Amino acid sequence: MDLLAVGVLAVMREAGVDKATFVGHSMGAAVISRVYQQAPEKVAGLVAVDGALRRQSVTAQQSERYLAPLRTPEYREHTKKFISSKFPVPGR
Repeated sequence: MDLLAVGVLAVMREAGVDKATFVGHSMGAAVISRVYQQAPEKVAGLVAVDGALRRQSVTAQQSERYLAPLRTPEYREHTKKFISSKFPVPGR
C-alpha cells in the first residue's frame, strides 16, 4: 500500500496537483489512507467506497481460514469460486 501511495503522490507531482480529494474503491481505500498518512497536506478529502480507511483487526486464525484453501492442490477451484462470488449473476 505504501508503494502505491508513493505512486499516487508521484502522479500528483508530475501533474502539478497540489491537493486532491481521493476516492478509493475496495483496496483503493487502503491506498488513499496511506496517501493521507504520507502527505496529509495533499489531501482535501477521502471517500471510501466498499473499503475501509482503517486496518481491520483480523486474527491469525481468521487469516489462515481464508488463505488455507489457496495452499491446496485445488487452489484454482477455490480461486474460481471466490472470484465468481464477487460477480453474482442475477436470477441464479
